[in-house]
Amino acid sequence: MLGGAGLLVVLLVAIVASPGAGGIATREALAGLLGRGDEFSAHVVWRLRVPRVLLGALVGASLALAGQLLQSLLRNPLADPFVLGVSSGAAFASVCGLALGVSLAGGGHPLAAAVGALAAAGAAWRLARDRGGRLGTHRLI
Repeated sequence: MLGGAGLLVVLLVAIVASPGAGGIATREALAGLLGRGDEFSAHVVWRLRVPRVLLGALVGASLALAGQLLQSLLRNPLADPFVLGVSSGAAFASVCGLALGVSLAGGGHPLAAAVGALAAAGAAWRLARDRGGRLGTHRLI
């Protein structure tokens, strides 16, 4: 049995999963989501659209967690990836990969951007340490 919050999540997933090329209405998507609709609607909703909705929710939660960790580390509620140069490092590495023609299976540009972001964050982290090896947030910024 679903509680109020669970029912709201099911309804929101049905609303988000209904638009698409298949032409499934929200009512049909909700029925397919609950296992009461026709086989086509259930297949499209469960095999194609729900995984995308769940992946979107997972990515959004991961970005929120990363932002919260950065704000907690810097003790600044307005901190973002631009403060430490993480976004600039990602953009630089992505452009370098594009200029060098790096193309990996699954997309080389996002991988290059992730490596560049990690390198920029690591460099900022390393430069912010004092002689005793302690990290000061005022030095990090």
